[in-house]
Amino acid sequence: LTAILSLFLVQLVIMTDATGNQINLSDICSVEPNQEKIVAGLRGHGLTSIIAGFFNSFPHSLFGQNVGIAAITGVKSRFVGTAAGIILLVVSFFPKLVAILTSIPSPVLGGAGIIMFGIVAANGIKRLGTISYDGNKNLVIVATSLGMALAPIAAPQLFTNFPQWGKILFQSPVTLGALTVLILNIVFNEFNKK
Repeated sequence: LTAILSLFLVQLVIMTDATGNQINLSDICSVEPNQEKIVAGLRGHGLTSIIAGFFNSFPHSLFGQNVGIAAITGVKSRFVGTAAGIILLVVSFFPKLVAILTSIPSPVLGGAGIIMFGIVAANGIKRLGTISYDGNKNLVIVATSLGMALAPIAAPQLFTNFPQWGKILFQSPVTLGALTVLILNIVFNEFNKK
């Protein structure tokens, strides 16, 4: 039961991340993100994670770096993304090609990664600027979630005495921050409607 609950919560966090990436990508592509497109994206994401389970793999996660690449290059075509996926699939059958691709020096990858992750973070901050903070508890939700996400970074020993399932859930800043957002949003915004 603990393993199932842990994977359920991890998948919930991954879906939250996927939603954010879809919204950021919509902003970059100058497309209005609507509920129908986001739900379709989450369905596809969930389906690939189910298929991954049959091959004894982990739930899939969308990578924010790819959103950053779209912002840096200005290439917004889904056909380019599909072509890149096919190229990666073909290359995976040739170990020598993989060795060449993986020989890129770490500092080069690190420099590119800083820019890509920075763009993702900047888009997230930009998205937070579009939220209304008047007459609701959204400011409390954002502040508490950021604080909770920073807790495992600022005090890594905080969850040392937790049971194993608790460590899985709470030692990850992303998981802890996302769970805090979800719970507080339900408490303050959904219950208040009723």
